[in-house]
Amino acid sequence: MAAPVRDPTGTVTAAISVVVPESGARVPALIPAVRLAARGISRALGWHPAPEIPLTGEDSAPGRS
Repeated sequence: MAAPVRDPTGTVTAAISVVVPESGARVPALIPAVRLAARGISRALGWHPAPEIPLTGEDSAPGRS
């Protein structure tokens, strides 16, 4: 599993990943940690996430409003 690391413009410039044995039952538990680490590195590089905007109208995914 991997997560993107972004520069101040939001461009993906690297990634952080974790490799586990094929039988690694704890993989789902590691996903948030990998994402959090990538976000922390990105913020240290000057990236700031845009505020999340709820999807509406034609841009929404099926079944969402």
